[in-house]
Amino acid sequence: MTQLNWLFPGSSAAKVAEQQRLQQNRVAAPLAYLELSPADAAALIAAQPAPPTGALPPNLHLQSLDRVGLEYTPSNEAGKVLLRVRHVFQEGEGPLAAPARADLTTLLPQGLKITNVVELPLNGVGEGTPVPDATKLSLIPLQTRTFEVELTS
Repeated sequence: MTQLNWLFPGSSAAKVAEQQRLQQNRVAAPLAYLELSPADAAALIAAQPAPPTGALPPNLHLQSLDRVGLEYTPSNEAGKVLLRVRHVFQEGEGPLAAPARADLTTLLPQGLKITNVVELPLNGVGEGTPVPDATKLSLIPLQTRTFEVELTS
């Protein structure tokens, strides 16, 4: 792998920080393996290429998307993923440094649904808090939130 260096000229530190953070979001995209039944997998593949129905606001980033307990997950929990969303700006870095709303359902391709969302501590371990609505999450500048999400087709 080759390392890339980026140069971000700008008229102010806030403008340079904005461009740097937006570019950082563009080049980092997590991937996750999702095990489905043969019928569900075939239906989802047949619906491809189906891009996600939307995207996160530009000041939010999908930091990680990992299958929960890949080696140890019972088959009845195979659709669970650990998802981290973070606000990439700090206060004072321009207009995108404002609180932002996230809709986790916009991250999914057509054919997948979120049936259960639990917010976990940042490390993803411990007791979680159920989230009643995955479409109305908010993050303040530099906040990272971790969720265990159950996906179904």
